[in-house]
Amino acid sequence: MLKGVSFFWIGLLLIVALAGALRLLSYDFSLPYVDHPDEPAYFLEAQKWRGFSVPVGQTAGFPPAYITINVLAQFAVESTGASGLAPTVHLLRLVSSFVNVLTLVLVALTARLTAGDLAGLVAGTAWAVSPTVLQHGVYASADPFVNLFVILAVFLAGAAWVDPRRQHWCIWSVVAGLIAILFKYNVLTAILPGGMVALAIFRRDHQRGFRYLGVQVLLIVLVALYLVFVYGAFNLRNNETSTLTLNNLFDVGRVLYNIQWVFRPIGAQTFYVVCVLGIVAFIVARWRALPTVRLVVIGLCLIVIITIPWLAAAYALADARVRDVLPATAEACVILGAAL
Repeated sequence: MLKGVSFFWIGLLLIVALAGALRLLSYDFSLPYVDHPDEPAYFLEAQKWRGFSVPVGQTAGFPPAYITINVLAQFAVESTGASGLAPTVHLLRLVSSFVNVLTLVLVALTARLTAGDLAGLVAGTAWAVSPTVLQHGVYASADPFVNLFVILAVFLAGAAWVDPRRQHWCIWSVVAGLIAILFKYNVLTAILPGGMVALAIFRRDHQRGFRYLGVQVLLIVLVALYLVFVYGAFNLRNNETSTLTLNNLFDVGRVLYNIQWVFRPIGAQTFYVVCVLGIVAFIVARWRALPTVRLVVIGLCLIVIITIPWLAAAYALADARVRDVLPATAEACVILGAAL
């Protein structure tokens, strides 16, 4: 067992080193010029929070979490004697790179929980070397944090199901999902993995499951009340909300189009082939009474893979906004590792 653990952690360390090097070599591109519209938008909204300026455009109702981080980054930059957009973006891009690598670790741990050490290393590598993940993982925007907390929600929910001593982690899974929502509203379904596990626990142990569900519902209600009545989330008016329509959610072609974009960053054709072979291997293993992957964790990943691009379909197609489906790509990496 010790050798297996050593193999996994040594391999993961090498993958983290590779991923870190790729991100450190690319995170500061274009600076001091900023070429991404979200970076100055967040910076200016943070300036507004501090009472320094009025942002250009309609930014009221922006998810509050990343603006808060931007405010903290501005304080940190100003404490060194620097100020302005470029130094702040430089720091935040470095933070995003770190968060993207931390996401890699959670992807690997979730895949390991699903199917063992090799699955974890394969999943982590898929996230580490994807050009699309790298491209969108170093911007000073909310997206790297969204990816992190969505996969954290899945990992905590999976661990709560697998290990009876950690059943209470289903509550922390919902907390992680709520934090993801505070970074970006289009990942509302990030709370589902923890909620589904709590419901499953309720079926086996009514008292404990009811307690977990009660805490989860309380947390969700408190965050919803804050966003709607205190923060004013419904004041959001920008390019996303201008194209939002519920009819898009029932456009099957549009939804399926977004879902297939989940797999493109890691090679869609490779993903499909490996998954088909993985299903065959699973059937053979069950027939021979051999150990198999944990289907419950796979199911939790599928919840995210289906629902997040589905919600994104309400306002955008993923070819133009692939970053909106990248939180689901992290779970696709988990399934890729498990299938292999």
